[in-house]
Amino acid sequence: MNQELEFLEVESYLDPETFEPLVKIEFNGKKLLITSTAATQKAIAIINAAAYAESEGALFKALAPDIPKGFGKPSKDVQMAVAVLKLVREKRQPLPVDVNAIFGFNTQKPLIQIDYQEFKTTLHLDEARNHAAVLLQASEAARFDAFWFKFGKELNMTEGEIQAVINEYRVYKERYSVEALFRL
Repeated sequence: MNQELEFLEVESYLDPETFEPLVKIEFNGKKLLITSTAATQKAIAIINAAAYAESEGALFKALAPDIPKGFGKPSKDVQMAVAVLKLVREKRQPLPVDVNAIFGFNTQKPLIQIDYQEFKTTLHLDEARNHAAVLLQASEAARFDAFWFKFGKELNMTEGEIQAVINEYRVYKERYSVEALFRL
């Protein structure tokens, strides 16, 4: 599986020696391998961050609707909105340190910052949610491949035979998914 999100590329990967399920993430030529479990956890954190960012952005706009873009002396409405957001953030479940929900003061839009150690990126909510979905898909595909390679080895199948079963399953799954669309 290989899908792109503008500049982030996510791909399922299997360690050829240990058959450990991994997810490869590439950004501007920098590559990173993480475990499928870490990819799933990162996706969950991104989904939570998107929900936080969206609700906090709506709350901020409701409390301080007429904020000029840019910097300047904050009005009492803005000061109150910031105080309420600080209180909300203190009471919510914390996010991991590598995922952050922010509100772009200039853009007036919620954003998600993601730190992959090798690189950092900031995504709009729809991009962040799409990236989380792609991470989940790649993580599941990597676990599926790992299962089949381990199972195939137990049955004394060659790697080529195992890969053929995986490929045939993917074609069947894709065909079944397309056929299901037309049965509605």
